[in-house]
Amino acid sequence: MQTMYSLQDIISIFLTACGGIGIIGTALVWIARAVGFLKRPEIEQDTKIEDHENRIKELERKANRDSEQISSVQEEMKVLLMGTHALLRHAIDGNDTDSLKQAENDIIKFLSNK
Repeated sequence: MQTMYSLQDIISIFLTACGGIGIIGTALVWIARAVGFLKRPEIEQDTKIEDHENRIKELERKANRDSEQISSVQEEMKVLLMGTHALLRHAIDGNDTDSLKQAENDIIKFLSNK
């Protein structure tokens, strides 16, 4: 027994298959949109976290640079205060030329190391 399909049956089967494919395709599009909508907060959060990490790295780099500059300024102040102290001692008694020479050497050493 051989089943014969009429042209109308073939067209009906074809249209049913096309309709099924269309429905499945539309469902897949809606599912993809829903997944994208549900993942959007996670993607935005990841972007913000990455931005914050980059900003933290930049702030740490600047803080390290500032710390080095503060240390340098402290050393400069120490040398200047030693020189000022030597000048004051010399101005008070007029005999302390050794501390003036030492202060001069310290200042020259500091400036040559910079």
